[in-house]
Amino acid sequence: MKIGEYIRRLREDRGLSLNMLAIKAGVSSAAVSYIENGRNKPSLDTLQLLAKALNADLSTMISLMEVEGSEHKYTKKDMQEVDLSLLVPLVGSVRAGKPIMAEDSIEEYLLFDRKRLSPQNTYFALRIVGDSMDKLFRSGDIVLVEKTEMIETGQISVVGINGHEATVKRVTLGGGNIALVPESHNPAYLTQVYNLEKDEIHIIGRVIQSTTYF
Repeated sequence: MKIGEYIRRLREDRGLSLNMLAIKAGVSSAAVSYIENGRNKPSLDTLQLLAKALNADLSTMISLMEVEGSEHKYTKKDMQEVDLSLLVPLVGSVRAGKPIMAEDSIEEYLLFDRKRLSPQNTYFALRIVGDSMDKLFRSGDIVLVEKTEMIETGQISVVGINGHEATVKRVTLGGGNIALVPESHNPAYLTQVYNLEKDEIHIIGRVIQSTTYF
């Protein structure tokens, strides 16, 4: 049996849709689809993420990869590189002045690789709504956000303005102002500029990872 067929069988046995598996594993649904259809072979990192999400035996999956002629022979050290045990809340909305971890905002918890994130920082995940950033994210995509009040020009950030629900935009700082720059195919979305002194600006965090769904 090929690795893609094996992953599809495990997914179906566990009652998971392709999108559900992608969310649990923290990879794109396109990546899962390509692997299941045999178009791509998973990297070791992706294989580990899928094994964890499926509660499957990683060594069995690696054996199938090697039978298919993988160029890389995985070592025990390789197999320990991913620690998919960090629970991060997926919040439905973020409003300025409202705690991010408010119970009524948390939809579920997602697993991320603990070794690739700093234990000193706080993280949360957001589901993208709308098309104001559709050059980078589609509506329904999930972004991982590092909670911080310190951001730099050019970073994609989560910002609340004047008490409204937070928005995800690329940020430009200068001249005492903050500009929220959309990256959209829709020309109706325009850059919004706010004054750091006159407006109520709430910097919530910066986007450090995204998972795209097709």
